[in-house]
Amino acid sequence: MKIKINKLLTASLIIILSGSDIFSQEYEVLNSTVPSVRMGEIQRLGNDGIIEAVPTLIELLTDETVGVRINAVVALGRLGTEEAAEALIKSLNEDSSPAVKVMAAQEIGRFGSDYSVNALVDASDSENELVAASAVRSLGRIGGDKAREKLLDKAENAKNNKIKSAAVNSLLELPDFGANEKDIEDVERIIKRIKKDKKKSGVTISDKTTEKLEEIKKKHWNTK
Repeated sequence: MKIKINKLLTASLIIILSGSDIFSQEYEVLNSTVPSVRMGEIQRLGNDGIIEAVPTLIELLTDETVGVRINAVVALGRLGTEEAAEALIKSLNEDSSPAVKVMAAQEIGRFGSDYSVNALVDASDSENELVAASAVRSLGRIGGDKAREKLLDKAENAKNNKIKSAAVNSLLELPDFGANEKDIEDVERIIKRIKKDKKKSGVTISDKTTEKLEEIKKKHWNTK
């Protein structure tokens, strides 16, 4: 018993003497008190595809510095594991910073799982316009019936014209959009309404979006 107690005291002493270091020697740069240094290392781990760093990056999602959390979100999105996806969904749902939530919604768009779509569907109803728009754009990247249904709903019924516009753009990114002629009719009607409300909302449809719609019509319906 005395030996065990001495070992515990020794371990405690080592922790105290080492200061506030949280991460192992392998990721010791992340113990830096300078946020920009931590962010640089996080970017390296994501860019280099260090899958083993996923648990460490998940820990950084609770860092006090918003920029560190944002960089951890991006790195986890690039690494793309199931564990990373679950952590990003948690950040989307729980982080206190809208900027982190926006980036989390964007990175979740890299994953095609049902729970990712469900999280984005919920986030598309966020009261924060930027978070909702980011979720809408990611639904367009993932696609699928549930994403399509939500995008059509947002394009048709969102009170915010920026969200409507984002939903229209996302719909046009879906691989099979336009194969059904009703898709085209619905989007043309929505675009017309957004343009009509331009003076009131300050939001309109870009020429690029209009051109994309015409390309889709030509592809599926051979219009000239």
